[in-house]
Amino acid sequence: MSAQKQGTGDAGKPKKHRSPNFPALNLEKAVGKAKELYEKEKQFAVPLAAAMKDWGLAIGGSVGDQCLAALKAYGLIVVTGTGDGRMVKVSDAAFRIIMESDDRDVLLKQAALAPALHRDVWGKYGGRGLPSDEALKHFLLFEKRFNPASVKDFISQFRATISFARIEAGVTIGSETPGGTACKPLELNDMVVRSVSEGTLYPWQQVPQGQAQSAREFVLPLIGGSAVLRVPHPMGRANFDLLKRVLDAIEAALVGPAEDSGKNPGKSGDPG
Repeated sequence: MSAQKQGTGDAGKPKKHRSPNFPALNLEKAVGKAKELYEKEKQFAVPLAAAMKDWGLAIGGSVGDQCLAALKAYGLIVVTGTGDGRMVKVSDAAFRIIMESDDRDVLLKQAALAPALHRDVWGKYGGRGLPSDEALKHFLLFEKRFNPASVKDFISQFRATISFARIEAGVTIGSETPGGTACKPLELNDMVVRSVSEGTLYPWQQVPQGQAQSAREFVLPLIGGSAVLRVPHPMGRANFDLLKRVLDAIEAALVGPAEDSGKNPGKSGDPG
């Protein structure tokens, strides 16, 4: 294969062909680093220099920068501030993974596919499982414009990450970053959550092979009544977004004639 031509910078030096960003550490090693930080600092935010010391790394060094970037890409740490004044702490998702909470398996899968390149590769091949290294190499070189020198490292890291997170062919994981926060109109304490036993899903609630066939019912409090929402669990970001679009589509049938809104003059948003 012929070498790719390199451009030149202002000083006449060849520009380095950089691959798309990807974590230098696989997920298992990254979780290990998050655990090291938690054992020393718990969930407190600490200066970057302290975090690097906990990891046995030098601040400003390439290895330290790669470690920090990898944990951040997986959503295992929260970094605030700029430069050497940055503060670092273990994320809520990492804490739950370290403490082996009930949702650890789901959080690991979300962390594994949090990096954008990981999502792209899994999105292309994940439905039927990952292909050979040669097929992945071709995709990375010609569709993702990888530097050939980085291909082997990425494939090794990505396969190890998928294996550690136990993501099987056909599994779709939401693309949200683990540990992130979202605006929620209701808290779980405001609703009744029922676990639905295995084997009770409706025919249209097909779950990809390798994913647990379970569902949950949420009894949502409304004005003058309640609503029961029954969904596969976990449902993932794609299905959640689809559910919102379906609700929007049937709004007219649920709300009723527009003039009915006049029967409740005190509802939120009315003037006065």
